[in-house]
Amino acid sequence: MDLKAASRRPSGVVVAISSIEAVDGNAILPGEVAAPAVRVTIVLRNEGSTPVSLGSVVVNGYSGTERTPMESLVSPGGQPFAGSLQPGAEAMGVYLFSIPVAQRGDVTITVDPKAGEPASVLRGDATR
Repeated sequence: MDLKAASRRPSGVVVAISSIEAVDGNAILPGEVAAPAVRVTIVLRNEGSTPVSLGSVVVNGYSGTERTPMESLVSPGGQPFAGSLQPGAEAMGVYLFSIPVAQRGDVTITVDPKAGEPASVLRGDATR
């Protein structure tokens, strides 16, 4: 399994993880808990013929074979998708998920760039 393998969507949007970094997650928003985390940089490329609204992109993270949800964080360096992705253009979003180092060997990131299409499921080892 390759966590960084690209996923092509029926709408022409290509989803890929460009980098995964180990970070110390900071608690900034209510409900967040500071913890070891991964910072995932996701690139969307619009190879379709119509613009895609990025304000509704949903990104989730899970760990292990039972797909235990990982808690989201915004710091350090979180930058969710925003705006609109024109045909032929790329956009980058940065998402953080708290996960102990020992559980990073089997991580699933789902990216849902457009309503009405199934989410892209990217799974693999987040330690590499």
